[in-house]
Amino acid sequence: MRIDYDKYWIIWDENLQEWIFKWKLEDEK
Repeated sequence: MRIDYDKYWIIWDENLQEWIFKWKLEDEK
C-alpha cells in the first residue's frame, strides 16, 4: 500500500502504542 505523505500526518499514539494516520485536511472538532 502506498501512502501519500503530503496528505497525511503520521502520529505515534503513546496510549495505543501504534501509528495513527490522520488526514491533514481533517477538521478538528
